[in-house]
Amino acid sequence: MKREKLSLVERVFLLKNTPPFDILEDQELLNIAEVLTNRAIPEGEPVQNAGNPVNELIILAEGHVADNNGGTSLKILGVSALLRGTPAVQTLSAGPGGALILKLEKGHFFTTVYECSGLLVAFMKLLNEQEPYFS
Repeated sequence: MKREKLSLVERVFLLKNTPPFDILEDQELLNIAEVLTNRAIPEGEPVQNAGNPVNELIILAEGHVADNNGGTSLKILGVSALLRGTPAVQTLSAGPGGALILKLEKGHFFTTVYECSGLLVAFMKLLNEQEPYFS
């Protein structure tokens, strides 16, 4: 993996180019970017474990994550489990070279979808398209 963290400006631009966050206004993106935390995940280390509670929304910034079969193309993890209050449905680990993730804690996630109702609608559309892998 190349970097350990993204700057505030880089986080804003990442959100601006990541559906469904791309529908938000610049100030909304900035508000979210300010509360995101960075985490570098070494190759093979779990990003989430099946059966564990999901306490944050995870946005993949760099690298990729893989399920037990070695693949997934998801950039956002945890929406379904957060909205439903269920545990993670599968274990996902950092792929080759590791991954850099951004975490939006559960409280910030719910504040964000409350204040940006269009984002909740967009998340629901993504869930319908990507089930069961949108964990």
